[in-house]
Amino acid sequence: MTDSVGWVSRSYYSIGWLTAADIMKANAEEVGGGQERPDQPVADEMRAYVLSAVTASAAFLDAHINELFDDAHEYRDDPASPLLRGLHREAQIRMAALWPHVKMYRIMEKYAIALDLAEADPFDRGAEPAQSVEDLRRVRNHYIHYQPDSVRNGVAEGDDKKLSNRMQGKIKLPDWDEGSVDVFPTRALCPDLARWAVESVVRFADAFCDRLRVTRNYDHVRPGWLRQGEREHD
Repeated sequence: MTDSVGWVSRSYYSIGWLTAADIMKANAEEVGGGQERPDQPVADEMRAYVLSAVTASAAFLDAHINELFDDAHEYRDDPASPLLRGLHREAQIRMAALWPHVKMYRIMEKYAIALDLAEADPFDRGAEPAQSVEDLRRVRNHYIHYQPDSVRNGVAEGDDKKLSNRMQGKIKLPDWDEGSVDVFPTRALCPDLARWAVESVVRFADAFCDRLRVTRNYDHVRPGWLRQGEREHD
């Protein structure tokens, strides 16, 4: 009689998305963070990096909550699994049971459900850090599902105008930007939008992990320019 020992491999792409977002943010700053306006090819490159940073930041949040739910379900019979990152056993059981039913929910709904199942404090979506994540969702969707708006007499209309107003004061335009039209869709694609996107998702993920009392599995790829949260887990 022989015994066979199997093994399981699982990938966590939230880590890859966060790494990608930070790299794209750094590239955007490198090519577009100077004092002088870049020429058109460089400006196009900068905007490509910013778009990538925004998309990757949003993907990090999506993958992060999916991975947590899926781990709870995959290892529902293994409470000692290190892959659950310290999730309370009772919360794990609830998340495992609900995961097949919430897979297609919106990102923020999944985070809210996880906190509710763990009997943790919910986020106020009108306050930080959830507010910036809500704004990031709008920015990401604005570009992914873009529909052109007209600019009349230097003033944007429609969603471009609405998003410009909503994001006012949240991103700093480059010193070389002396434009006269609203920041969305084009002027907003500057290095500070990439910085804001990465910072927003990490601050939110930090707060979520603190409330759920789980270990931050992305700490080893945390951007160096972001300070670690003061609270450490046992």
